[in-house]
Amino acid sequence: MRNWARKCLKHHSRCRGTISRGQIEEHELHRLPTRVIDVGCPGSEDEPRLVETAGYPKGHWVALSHCWGSSEHHPPKTTKTNLNEHKEGIAFSKFPKTFLEAIILTRALGFRYLWADSLCIVQDDVEDWLLESKNMGLVYQHAVITLAASGAENSSEGLF
Repeated sequence: MRNWARKCLKHHSRCRGTISRGQIEEHELHRLPTRVIDVGCPGSEDEPRLVETAGYPKGHWVALSHCWGSSEHHPPKTTKTNLNEHKEGIAFSKFPKTFLEAIILTRALGFRYLWADSLCIVQDDVEDWLLESKNMGLVYQHAVITLAASGAENSSEGLF
């Protein structure tokens, strides 16, 4: 998968096509979303952490599409209260199976950043939610890969 993704990024201009049949401009391919989860380098054992990307170098990210499910199975969320804590690091024990597998796969594919709505949008900040949610389509469209846990009813079931 890693070799396929790298080859695609390097040699296939059609892979920059969008679902609306447009073309993502080269300078847009690397503009990071407002917040991403830094999963660390491949082989890293560091805890993932949330980063705000203003002033960050450009890069690629993997997006996670998942079903939140019922309230007892909701994934971890970033709120105004824990935003700074999430920037310091998020313990692996706080992640459900889908998120753990997404972190492992993101690292294995050789990418450093993962985007997941529940963590990358401040869920109890109406202003942030309105601003970031209107850009979700672009976040998924510009992601180098989107992992879709399409067979899972909630985040505890995993990607596969």
